[in-house]
Amino acid sequence: MKPQWIFYAVFSFFFSGCAQHHLYTDEAYRLSGQLKKNMPEQWKMQGRMGVVAEKDSFSAFVNWTHVRQQEQIELSGPLGQGGVMLILSHDVVVVNDGKHSRKYYQSPAQVFFNHFGVELPVDACVFWLYGIPQPDVAYSELSEGFGQHGWQVVYRQLQNVQGQLLPRKMTLKKGRISVKFLIDQWNIQ
Repeated sequence: MKPQWIFYAVFSFFFSGCAQHHLYTDEAYRLSGQLKKNMPEQWKMQGRMGVVAEKDSFSAFVNWTHVRQQEQIELSGPLGQGGVMLILSHDVVVVNDGKHSRKYYQSPAQVFFNHFGVELPVDACVFWLYGIPQPDVAYSELSEGFGQHGWQVVYRQLQNVQGQLLPRKMTLKKGRISVKFLIDQWNIQ
């Protein structure tokens, strides 16, 4: 028994410092407060997403990295199975499934639809994930979020990250399509 206890104590000690702790808050989403935020040049979020659409549904682990004008979106199943990486840069979308890497000269939303069967305005999601509407596009305020591009963007729970309120639980809904994000970790630079 004693060797097991020592192993767990040492394991807990060394790996407890690796986690970045965020304070979850019951504070409601306020669009007016979020609009004051500027999008940082770099951020990364790790979490999970669930998609329910008319003909298909899936869930995935998601790692989304935003660096200036480039997005890198990694989606994978349990234990990293079935991983797909999308890299969005200017007018090119690169899709790498681990076996093949293909370039597409279509909108990110069209490429996402072609690969996953779900309409999702990926360009807008960059901003929605950060808690703000896409700039220079009309939106309407909702009690817990906003509407934009025909989607309802609702923030169910926020977390305090480096003094900013960022999404923890959010839902994107349009007609019969529902996309839920549970964001476990943010890294803002």
